[in-house]
Amino acid sequence: MFRNISVIGLGKLGYPMAQFLSSSGAKISCYDKDLKLVNKLKKDHGAHLHEIGLTRLVNNNNDLVYHDTISDCVTDAEIIYITVPTPSKLDGSFSNEVIIKILSEIADVIHKTKKSYIININSTVQPGSIEGEIIPFLENKGLKNNENFYIIYNPYFVALGSVIRNLEEPDYLLIGSASIYAAKKITKFYNSLYKNPKIR
Repeated sequence: MFRNISVIGLGKLGYPMAQFLSSSGAKISCYDKDLKLVNKLKKDHGAHLHEIGLTRLVNNNNDLVYHDTISDCVTDAEIIYITVPTPSKLDGSFSNEVIIKILSEIADVIHKTKKSYIININSTVQPGSIEGEIIPFLENKGLKNNENFYIIYNPYFVALGSVIRNLEEPDYLLIGSASIYAAKKITKFYNSLYKNPKIR
């Protein structure tokens, strides 16, 4: 049984995902830098998103836990989901700027707690970003890959308006990682969420 999952980024995909993950029974710790958005979510529970099936998950007796800082959100996490915007740049590639800022704060948490963390990136990133930018960034912070941190790339294939259905009934789950440990850990988590999930 997983106890604590963190979700960073509560936008049009992140919030429905957090509510979906809450159906696992784990505590879902959440953070978004947009305080107005967080306050809105606390009041309307995502009603402004107009996602079919969201209300059912909101009322599943496992409320999301909101935090004011990334540090507080991730300290006790077993898996950290990062679901934040990666806007297109002028050359058509995706910007990892927001992800890097978040990873900088997570790196500080790792140094402080001396614990290792599984970091699951759901945001769209360029091919090669994990090994070319994300892992080197954390290593430059004095951390060891597959020891202090484990990176997973786990994009979700969803369409706005049917995000919940797409999350609950995916054609398959795509998991990319250089760590057998991390891949087995998230597979175990998904086995608690799905019946016989198709994992690639």
